[in-house]
Parts: sequence; structure tokens; C-alpha cells
Amino acid sequence: MEEENQKRIRWERILEDCGIGRRHMYKTLENYDAPTREKQAALLACKTFAEAVENKRAIGGLLLLGKPGTGKTHLSCGIVNYLASKQAWGLRRNLRDIFADVKDTYRKDSEDSELEVIESYGRRKVLVIDEVGAFQMSEHEKSIFTSIMDRRYENEVFTVLVSNLDFEGLKTEIGDRNIDRLREDGGKVVLFSWESHRC
Repeated sequence: MEEENQKRIRWERILEDCGIGRRHMYKTLENYDAPTREKQAALLACKTFAEAVENKRAIGGLLLLGKPGTGKTHLSCGIVNYLASKQAWGLRRNLRDIFADVKDTYRKDSEDSELEVIESYGRRKVLVIDEVGAFQMSEHEKSIFTSIMDRRYENEVFTVLVSNLDFEGLKTEIGDRNIDRLREDGGKVVLFSWESHRC
């Protein structure tokens, strides 16, 4: 019993390091409820992405778009959870937190530079960026976001964007160039068009 408890604690620490909080710690691809054809298609897209990353196959970005409460965060955390179980470490971050990490470098006593933080996010093998479009980015924030995406494109690493915006809204928010690069190599747009399960 004690050994099982220690394993659980170690696993939860791993997931915390991957950016998954307690609420979503046990949201997996296996326990996502997919009774409809549309939900099954969303689950398949996420499984296909995760397996491609695990097997180091070229695959474009994954865009999970749609209404709040439809399971986008569950599936994106499921991807990170699956990869962690295969020792292919991913990181999930809200976009606002990424900007906070960059802005924290503006302190006089900061040990990191803006460029170092951007490079760190640009190199991460798997990065899930949640809450894209939850607030309007300033021009400076758009520049930071594009710098990170440019580096990820050049480094050929894997990116998932999660947003409550529809496709046209996301394109307006992050720009055609970022969208085109995410869709290269078979990148997928998954639309969560059903109603919130929270209602």
C-alpha cells in the first residue's frame, strides 16, 4: 500500500512538472467520454498526434478549438499525460503564464533574459498552449508569441493550441503565418462544436 502511494505521489509530481494541475491530473485519453461521432473524431486526432510524437514521426500542429466546457483541456492534458507515461515529456501552459514568464525577466534581479525564456519555450519538444484568445494580446505580446512559434517551427517540435475561438477568430488573433506553419505536415484543426458538458 505504501509503495503504491509513493508511486502515485511520484507520478503526480511528474505531471505537475509538465504543467498539469490537480483538477486535470487524471484526465487521460482513455477516460475521455466520446459517445458521439464528433467526439470520437476529436479523440482520434489527439491519439494520433500523441502517438506520432511518441514515435518521432513528422506531424503538424494540433488546434483544439471551440466552446468552453467541451473537453478541449481534458484531451490536451490527456496528450501530455500519455506522453509522460512514455517518458516523452511535454509541457502545458496557459498563454498568460508564458507571457508572465517573459515579463518576469524585466526585473533588475532576473537571472534570465527575455531571449532565454523565448528560446526555452521554442525548444520544448511538446508544448500545449491553452487559453489562446482568452484575452487580447498587445502588439508586444503578439511579437513574443510569434518569436516562440518561429523557433518551434525551426526546431521541428510539436505544438498544440487550445482556444475558445473559432478558426477565423484564431487566425485573426495569431496571424495567417502562424496558422499556416501549424497546419504544415498534416496539422489538424479539431472543432468542438457541441454544447458544454458543464451545463
